[in-house]
Amino acid sequence: MPLQHASRNMLKAMKRGGTCESLERLIKRVRDAVPNIAIRTTFIVGYPGETEKDFDELMKFIKNCKFDYVGVFTYSVEDGIAFAKNIGFEPHKDYKYANKLFGDVDATDCTETFTFGKDGKPYYISGPYDSQQKIDKIQQTLMKNCGEGNFDFMVVVPDDLGFKFEN
Repeated sequence: MPLQHASRNMLKAMKRGGTCESLERLIKRVRDAVPNIAIRTTFIVGYPGETEKDFDELMKFIKNCKFDYVGVFTYSVEDGIAFAKNIGFEPHKDYKYANKLFGDVDATDCTETFTFGKDGKPYYISGPYDSQQKIDKIQQTLMKNCGEGNFDFMVVVPDDLGFKFEN
């Protein structure tokens, strides 16, 4: 589940919907819907504008949610860009701007290894506020470039009570 952060400020800066509270409710609903599920997520720290308060909020969120597996990495986009391009997706429009700002950062300074996807296949989990048009476009791109059965997805849909999940 790609949450990226829990601070309202950082979620807004990353153009992600939700709040710490709505994400906690989402995780509770996932656990209620699928007993004994193992939830793995990754978070980004060091994103431009992150404050100590934002970081502390993220740490509290991680502790409260009791994830089964958590990866935390510093802000860098190169590996994710390469993975996405390999399956037919172009970088977000802000990538070129961010690359100008951070282009001189040496990605080899990071000693961590990251795996994208699940079981060797791309895995798309929609954001709770992604439009149906965006979800359809991503699924069509995955179908075209990966083929049926060669990717997985979960669609998170807001409803009156919070969120529901569709596979």
